[in-house]
Amino acid sequence: MGLRSERGAGVNLWTMCMVFIVVACAGIAVDLVGAVYAQSRAIDFAGQAARVGANQIDLAGLQACEWTLRVDPVMASQAVGAYISEIEGFSLEQAKVTGASVQVRVGSRWDPVFLSMFGIRQIPVTGQADANARSVVASGEISPTITNC
Repeated sequence: MGLRSERGAGVNLWTMCMVFIVVACAGIAVDLVGAVYAQSRAIDFAGQAARVGANQIDLAGLQACEWTLRVDPVMASQAVGAYISEIEGFSLEQAKVTGASVQVRVGSRWDPVFLSMFGIRQIPVTGQADANARSVVASGEISPTITNC
């Protein structure tokens, strides 16, 4: 009778270990997918913020007949900062304006559910994107005439 009662102990221990391993792997997968999703959102918000910044055209340069399309660095930085400040959980890390190009980097964090049991409390994520200001004139339909240059 003593041998029969010990036979199931090995199977139960093996089953418990396998259940723990499967749950741990599923938890790690869930948390890593969440971190990838948070990074994807950061890249998306950085792109949107860069486009907002690229819309801040230096009108003084155009009015002075320089004919070079540039982004106003001060207005672009303010517009990017205002846009990102409206998004909960994201912060502006960098907004760089060079000529007609705006580069934005935003940061956030992912709070893991299962990895926190192993001491990982936050996973930092960043997203970076560029946007360029471009002038568009419909071919053949609009012929801009500027008389003050």
